Amino acid sequence: MKENFESTVYADDQSDYKNGVRHLCFVEYEEGEKPSRCVVDVDHPSSCDFGILPSGRERKSKWTCPHWKPLEKTLAALAVAN
Repeated sequence: MKENFESTVYADDQSDYKNGVRHLCFVEYEEGEKPSRCVVDVDHPSSCDFGILPSGRERKSKWTCPHWKPLEKTLAALAVAN
């Protein structure tokens, strides 16, 4: 079972909030990595398969990415699935 990240405090606070809900990127979670900040925020969208849209244009907003998810809700769903 995955480590519980709900109580993890990130030194550089890699999360972002929308409507009071903490979000992180879960694109590499299945490979055992922690949820992380979005590459779009650091101007490196090409370093992620999901940073480039099907049209070939760079993603301008992490909020449209399917892997930018609410932290607690996503972890709860993953815990149930495991």
